[in-house]
Amino acid sequence: MLNERAEEFFTGRIKAALAMPANRQIGVEAELGVASGILAYAFLAGDITHDQHKILHRHIDAARAECIKKLYTEPVRSCA
Repeated sequence: MLNERAEEFFTGRIKAALAMPANRQIGVEAELGVASGILAYAFLAGDITHDQHKILHRHIDAARAECIKKLYTEPVRSCA
């Protein structure tokens, strides 16, 4: 699995993406992209296996789905 620092950083990016308002999808994708990069680096470095990579990537997919769901369930505030 990911080492302690990498896991902390990975979960931090997921939490940051989930904490963003519904109208900040670019920020969400940036955070999830960083999380994905952490997994790619860990996989290529041999720190995690292919199966572990797939399992951890499901957290990114779930967070993305949750953020997209917010677009349709939360009112979006914009400047007039």
